[in-house]
Amino acid sequence: MVYSPFVNLESLPRAEPCALPTDLPPVNDQTKLKKYVRNKATNGKWGINQGIRRHAWKHLLAVSHDSPEIETFRAQKSAYFEQEGQERNLRVPDFAKGDFALSTYHLNKDGVIALQVVLTIISLTYPQISYCPLMAPIASLCLHFMTEEETYACVSKLISKEFMSEGSEFLQTTNVTYVAFCNTLFALVRTLDPQGRNVNNTKSVCSAREQFEQWVWWILRDLPLSYTVRIIDCYLVEGVKVLYRAAFAILALKRKHSEDCDQDENSMRRFVRNMEKHASEEKFIKLMYRTKMPSRAEIGKVLAICREEALANGARTSMVTADAITLETIDSIIISHDQLHVLWSWLPVKSSIFQPHILYQTSRDGFNLSQLYRKVEAVQPIIILINTLGNQIIGAYVSKKLSERGKYEKGLGYFGDGQTFLFTLSPTAAKYEWVGLGEGKGFDPGCSLFISAQSERLVVGGGNHEGLAVDWALDKGTSQTCTTFNNPPLVPSVDFKVKNLEVLGLRAE
Repeated sequence: MVYSPFVNLESLPRAEPCALPTDLPPVNDQTKLKKYVRNKATNGKWGINQGIRRHAWKHLLAVSHDSPEIETFRAQKSAYFEQEGQERNLRVPDFAKGDFALSTYHLNKDGVIALQVVLTIISLTYPQISYCPLMAPIASLCLHFMTEEETYACVSKLISKEFMSEGSEFLQTTNVTYVAFCNTLFALVRTLDPQGRNVNNTKSVCSAREQFEQWVWWILRDLPLSYTVRIIDCYLVEGVKVLYRAAFAILALKRKHSEDCDQDENSMRRFVRNMEKHASEEKFIKLMYRTKMPSRAEIGKVLAICREEALANGARTSMVTADAITLETIDSIIISHDQLHVLWSWLPVKSSIFQPHILYQTSRDGFNLSQLYRKVEAVQPIIILINTLGNQIIGAYVSKKLSERGKYEKGLGYFGDGQTFLFTLSPTAAKYEWVGLGEGKGFDPGCSLFISAQSERLVVGGGNHEGLAVDWALDKGTSQTCTTFNNPPLVPSVDFKVKNLEVLGLRAE
């Protein structure tokens, strides 16, 4: 197999089958292996249609048929895509949203679905990833030559600590690290490129910096694919230093071949898209390695400075944005579609990949807690929405089935886990997470009282007081500061009256 079943063969060069070469160094000799791959990539030995690439990339990342990442993928896919065809209704995880539409290259429809599955399972396995726009193009390129599970394993390796060192990270997984990664090129050009005067002579440093904000997409979006694949060969050997090399090569060629040295975004994109007119693949790769570059340690120092600048300038470690989420419209009489987007941006990743639907409405099903239990107790998770007579919109994300209340015969019988949270949507939007999620914070068992579902009262959040509670008739409730969520009262006064109450569930399609 050269190309995978996920690509549109009509748009790619004819494949040249290639068995595993006898001279490919073994996985356990990474020094020889990296030297071998770099030599083949820089000397024009491997075109895009060479079957060796699948073997080489897997070897570089120590991926084999029995890698634990393969088993993880199979288990996660089995657990979250039980129904045949369910994966066709997926939404792209928020961390990968940025340039996803530009990152599918020559994938066919099945390939795009496979890419969504891989990214979704990455989001389930690595919930700490908040922003990683480079993951989609890298995974997409892997899918041109590999199976879903092999692609997942390769991407997992790229974000694992064993493949990360200062100055040579493969993938940035937060907004801060991504912004620092992008800004580092501008810093390197200004200080290290002997012809950096083209940048320093611009009208202002700010305008020059703006011209470089999208530089990585010159490589992953605008270059002909055959160039990009060769660069990724080298990237898997050296890490992001290779992307900086490629950017320097593009800048050098732009200065040499363009009459106008203007480096605005549109001009640069036009130039890069026509790279075949300016340099062959082999010439481009060799130019990358003729360019004098700082060491990984030196790049690491510049990255650290850029990271501090990003933090100082307000870059966030999380890039969850409601506008990036595509949700179906529901017939809620409590929240607007915009508010639903905000709410969905707060959900755990494994829940946010599904669509909302209404399980219970007091206007339709009545004001009765027992009826609510009968309707929703077997569903996990659920979202409780309450519109008070004071026009506040408050609620809770409940991570466990309410049927677990049956395990407790006496007392409040709290159950649940730390994914449960309280929130307000109007007049202000705010999320109140479990205090146990706070870094470095100690807490006692009284801070782990998540859900109590008794016949006369439904409570979310306990400890000293109840964070949110409604009575058996669903017409009255209370909200106070509780130790589990350390929330302020969700309403101006302790007690409130219920105007409408809804319970939302999650579904795949």
